[in-house]
Amino acid sequence: MLNGAKGTYRSDGVISRHPASRPCDDPACSCPATAPTAESLVRAGRKADDWDAWMLSADQYELHRDAHGAAVGIQLPSDPKRIRRVRVSPERKRGLALVAALLDLGV
Repeated sequence: MLNGAKGTYRSDGVISRHPASRPCDDPACSCPATAPTAESLVRAGRKADDWDAWMLSADQYELHRDAHGAAVGIQLPSDPKRIRRVRVSPERKRGLALVAALLDLGV
């Protein structure tokens, strides 16, 4: 997926069973979750999205915090040094082709 070779998201989870091949009922266990997340269920089997690689200098990264001061992500700048397109989704290609066809018709 990251190198642009995969055209769809996987239809099953990365971890389909417990690493020790047994069920784990211990809520304090550090083993990875084996149940699919809501996000993975939404993406399962769906066509891959556009993917870009952004090159930023280290001083362009800014930690984004919530109202309580907890880190929630990184705020990206609007002026990256370089953006390299890794993959254009098939749906986007199809949409752009439809728009071009409509423009050719004068619509």
